[in-house]
Amino acid sequence: MLPNAKINRVHYEVNKYFRAYYAELRKHIATHDPSFQRLPLWFKGGRKVETLVCRDGIIVIHWPYEKASGMFPDKPDSYPLFKLPDELVKERVAKYDIDWPDPNAFPPAEAFAPLIPDYTPGAAFKPGVWPEPRRRGTELDDQGTYVNAADQWTRLDYTNMDRLDAWRDVPRARTQARTLLSNYLEELH
Repeated sequence: MLPNAKINRVHYEVNKYFRAYYAELRKHIATHDPSFQRLPLWFKGGRKVETLVCRDGIIVIHWPYEKASGMFPDKPDSYPLFKLPDELVKERVAKYDIDWPDPNAFPPAEAFAPLIPDYTPGAAFKPGVWPEPRRRGTELDDQGTYVNAADQWTRLDYTNMDRLDAWRDVPRARTQARTLLSNYLEELH
């Protein structure tokens, strides 16, 4: 486990990075789609941005407020820190994957790669980010139209202990926000 001073430093950098990320997102949403006509509702509202310090790395997971009720209140973002010294990043990340209610439903669950590729404990692993909620289809109608079934976390980042500088580049946070929004808003292309 990292010393407390190092954990506090990483947590500070995560907070600074994602404050810039969400400020950029909200600025462009307010300018281009404030009524969420083109953007998915998971862009809306405040976030609980959790930093999880595991035995072999860091996870940053973004949760919407009141996800169970479908409400997206405009609350200020929060940045809690959790220490999980007995867990590996891959073990914790696996807990955030979507469970299929019916394993026989199309597409089958095995058609989707895990959120984080498997690695040997103690080995370095490649950092990763899921900038949007994990999506899996569920059948909607007889024409074979599928919809997204994920309304849990809205973003998930992870890195190993050798790459703790992942959240130091604040201009990159702003670029990531614009890039994500450009998938939905033509004005940002």
